Amino acid sequence: RLNVAVLGFTDVSYKNQTYPDVAFGPMIPTPSIDELALSGVRLESYYVNQLCSPTRTSLLSGRYAYTLGMNAEVIVDGHPDQLPLTVKTIGEHLQEGGWATFAGGKWDAGMTSWGCTPTCRGFDTFSGFYNAFNDYFTHRVGNYLDLRHDFAPDLADDNHTGVYMTELLTSRVQQFITTAAETEQSTFAYVAHQAVHAPNQVPMSYLEGYCLDTIPEDRPTRRILCGMMRAVDESVRNITATYKQLGLWNDTVLIFTTDNGGNPETGGSNYPLRGQKATTFEGGMRGVGFVNSPLLNESQRGFISDELIHVSDW
Repeated sequence: RLNVAVLGFTDVSYKNQTYPDVAFGPMIPTPSIDELALSGVRLESYYVNQLCSPTRTSLLSGRYAYTLGMNAEVIVDGHPDQLPLTVKTIGEHLQEGGWATFAGGKWDAGMTSWGCTPTCRGFDTFSGFYNAFNDYFTHRVGNYLDLRHDFAPDLADDNHTGVYMTELLTSRVQQFITTAAETEQSTFAYVAHQAVHAPNQVPMSYLEGYCLDTIPEDRPTRRILCGMMRAVDESVRNITATYKQLGLWNDTVLIFTTDNGGNPETGGSNYPLRGQKATTFEGGMRGVGFVNSPLLNESQRGFISDELIHVSDW
């Protein structure tokens, strides 16, 4: 059996929020992510798209966003576009091969009909939301609840008001891994964290200590972004620990990616690159990416690849 986990976060810029060799700003500590990156294969010429929906549809389909009609679109409530139903997702391919599949977090690849939602696109289980700007605690966007769970695509999950989305998603991923461990199925977990996308929200516990002590008081959005990154780092630690505790880690491949460049309005920075999220300059499209697995040989551990790689290559 083989386990593949794709862990992603949103609006995180190249070399600004993670890895210990960052030379700008106060560095935001992400020890769990850093450890995985430094002992894996780091992708230094890794590119995504300038916005979330194009990157997600590329990752799910293995195709360039412009061939999907998604090159410059963000799918929000009422938006007619979607990952075309004629294009199979990686989830559909793996599901047909007998894999157990999970998708969680930010879907952002279509919601105009149930047929374009995750449980109809190759994922046995989905726990997350269809939109892009959901409140991290109420899980609402505008005046309606957008938190979905499990098999019913039309079932809104109203039992978790007040639970921080990053923590809720982590627990759902752990449930999937634990259940899958009882079978002999290979597993695929697509974990698309909402953080550090707007709105800037985080429990105080993630701000206390480093974020409040190190980042100046006159940079409140950067402080909150710091806390959001710490929450994602804790999530990565807990998810990988679950694989290890269940004896699955030795047969697991972990892929880590962002979806686009940082957003200065929410505390992000793309220095020293030009541009930002929503632009086609390097700052909008050069991404954080790495692969880690016990299946890597010794010569691959700690390797830095300068080969040009795009999110559709996964």
